Amino acid sequence: MTNPSDPNQPYGQQPYGAPQGQPYGQPPAEPVKKKRKWPWIVGAVVVLFVIIGIAGGGGDSDSETTAAPATTSAAPAAVAPAQTTVAPQPAPAAPQATAESVEEVETVAPAPAAPAETAGQRNAVRSAEQYLDVGAFSRQGLIGQLEFENYSTEDATYAVDKIAPDFNEQAAKSAEAYLDISGFSRQSLIDQLVFEGYTDEQAAYGADSAGL
Repeated sequence: MTNPSDPNQPYGQQPYGAPQGQPYGQPPAEPVKKKRKWPWIVGAVVVLFVIIGIAGGGGDSDSETTAAPATTSAAPAAVAPAQTTVAPQPAPAAPQATAESVEEVETVAPAPAAPAETAGQRNAVRSAEQYLDVGAFSRQGLIGQLEFENYSTEDATYAVDKIAPDFNEQAAKSAEAYLDISGFSRQSLIDQLVFEGYTDEQAAYGADSAGL
């Protein structure tokens, strides 16, 4: 028994290539296409890489953001003290002692106190003052008078030098005393005063004071 649609095909058999279970006399159904899963897998991988990239980039930005303030805050710390703080001026160094300063200190050192007068010196001073109160004496004449009173030459010289009278004035007084007793020429009066122990200058001063 042949198939009316295909005389070469036995009746009851499906043509070659027809899908199984296809009713006879109907056009063959289109084959069912299988859904492809690889686009979804590729998309998931791409999304995963994007997420990893965003996470990595966020970490770098955080580290850069954190490091930047540290660098920015460190710069003013080094510059600010130089702008606002005034360095204290060093104290002047103490002057060092030099040989000249030491010598100057030694020069202005107080002189040692003079030894106290002996009893003989003190009494010789009193006797010399008494003689000058009653008469006029040259330096040598006053020392000789004190020696005549048994004072030592040292004590007599000490007393006359301590009193240190004006011997020009003493020569003038002696010249007046001689003229009160007797008349003298200028030269004889000068010679008499030199004999009394006055120097030539002192004797001439006495004669001049007497008007000779």
